[in-house]
This record gives sequence, structure tokens and C-alpha cells, in this order.
Amino acid sequence: MKNKKNRKVFYISLLLIVVVLTLSGCPGTAFKGAILDGPRDIIIDVDNRVFNSQDAVNEWERGLGLDKITFTVTLKSGSETKEMLPADIDSTYNFTQVSIPVEGELISINAEGDHGSDKYTGTIDDKSPYDDYTGWEIFANVIKFKLGFQISDDIKNSYLTMDICPRGGNSVTLKADSGVTATADMKTDWAGTALTSRQIAIEPVFNENPKDLTFDVYTLIVDKDLRSIYFGPLNPGENGGYYEHYPWEENWTYEEITETGKQIGDKIYKLAEYNKNPLTAVEPMGTGTGYNSYLIDLTTETTDPVGKFLLIAVVLNYDKLSIPAKMNIIEIK
Repeated sequence: MKNKKNRKVFYISLLLIVVVLTLSGCPGTAFKGAILDGPRDIIIDVDNRVFNSQDAVNEWERGLGLDKITFTVTLKSGSETKEMLPADIDSTYNFTQVSIPVEGELISINAEGDHGSDKYTGTIDDKSPYDDYTGWEIFANVIKFKLGFQISDDIKNSYLTMDICPRGGNSVTLKADSGVTATADMKTDWAGTALTSRQIAIEPVFNENPKDLTFDVYTLIVDKDLRSIYFGPLNPGENGGYYEHYPWEENWTYEEITETGKQIGDKIYKLAEYNKNPLTAVEPMGTGTGYNSYLIDLTTETTDPVGKFLLIAVVLNYDKLSIPAKMNIIEIK
């Protein structure tokens, strides 16, 4: 009798393993929508520094000293290749866009960089589990990517990195000016009418080529600096307590920013979209303005917000994909 029970448990366990393997071993099969396979361009934003000398004096300027990069786009119907040389760098931005015309279902993209006889490679065929995109369907429908690199102590162990764009999280730096009127004191490139009290200029700095990239701004006025009060599970709060639950977090999901809000401490904070239409990454205040900052104007607020704080979230958009940058909070002056 005991052996029969053990046999039964074994068969049930085996069945569960088969079910799990069946469900988890077939990536992409859950998507039943249209898969892109028509003529289109695959866009790759290449970090210009990858061509910099390996011996550059400043560490942040060092690259792999590449002589060329060869991109291979693998499709179900075949493949397309394209080379990029140092002479192809677009110095307008920190990233140069490489456009590769394709037709067919995308399978993967490989990059191989040459430095003399040394070769550095990077491949992508899915999104990182750490990237939570809204609008994600399937890898085959992505059209924009980014090529970066990682330098190891032993330069021959360095490698190229391939990511899906747009890039959110810590990839975007948000500069902000609140209560700053003198141009010399400004952190942003604001060059419009001088700021007054309750006006804030923000400048998202993107870690990719900003062409055709748009963003939306979400804001909320709050009474206190939530970051300093609730940051980290072991940081003391203003009453001397420790906030192990619902601490300040810089990475909010798209849904938390645009819909549900997020709990910090004992309260849920919901933001509202500030701009009515998507803002272009280049000259968000309008073509011809000459600067890449955006103005948040709180001068018409019924209750004086000076001394309070502004939660600011930036959501990046490209094609069907949207991804948030890290949350920011600044004092209103």
C-alpha cells in the first residue's frame, strides 16, 4: 500500500513538472496578435564612446577603440547586415542612429566590434526581465534598440550590450530648476522668459538618441519631502520610527504613475498628467524654441505651493512602447 501511495505521488509530481515545462518552455507562444514582418527600419542607437580610445585619460571617456561595428539582424526569412565606422558618428548627440531596412519576422540582433584582431560581441533576442514596458507585445515587434558596452579590467574580456529602447529607470537624468532666475545658476538649458516663483524648468537627459522620442510629465504637489522621510526600510522617519512597509521608491510602474498611484508611508499618492499632448524629447516647448527644457507653471495654483514639494514622473514613449524614468521630488520655491 505504501508503494502505491509513493507511486501516485511520483506520477502527480511528474505531471506537474510536465505542465510547468510546457507552460514555461515556449516563450512568445502566448501572443496571438499580429507580428511585424513587412518592410520597416530597425533603429539602433550606438553609444559614440564605443569608438573612443581604450587609453583615454578620463575614465568616463574610455571606449573599446573599435575600428568598425558589424550588425547582423536575423529574421525568419534570412538576415541583413550593416557596418558602422568611426567616420559615421553623428556628433549632434551622444548616440548615433543606425537604420537597417528589413522585411520579415525579427529573431535577434547581433553586434560585433573589431579592434585590430580583438573582437567584442553583443546579442539580443528578448527583453530583460528587469524592464517592464507598457505596450510590450513580443520581441519581434520591437523596432528600436541601443548598443552600449562594458569595459573589464582585462580589456579583452569587455563586451558590447544590446538593449531595447526607450530606456527608463536610471537611464534618464532629470535636471530641475526651481526658484532659479539667473541663467548662470541654472542646471537646465532653459533659455526662455526668466523663471519666477512657482515656476519649475525640467530637462530630461536621455541615455539614447532623442530623435522621435516623446515623453509625458506627471506631477503632484505634496506637503513634505517624501524621499527624505520615507527613503529606505532602515532610515528613521520624522517621528523617530522606521519605515519597513511602503518606503519611498524611485522606480514606479507605469500603472502606478498613470492610474493607481503608489503608497508611501500611510498614504497613497496619485499623480496627474501635466502636459496635454506628448512632448518631443528635442525642444519640448515647441520647435524653434532652442532649448530642451520644459516649463511646469504653478503660478495659478489656488493654494500657494511655495515651500511644498512636487512629485515629478517622466514617461518615455517610442512607437508602441512606454517606460517610466525614476521618480523625482523637488522643493517648490
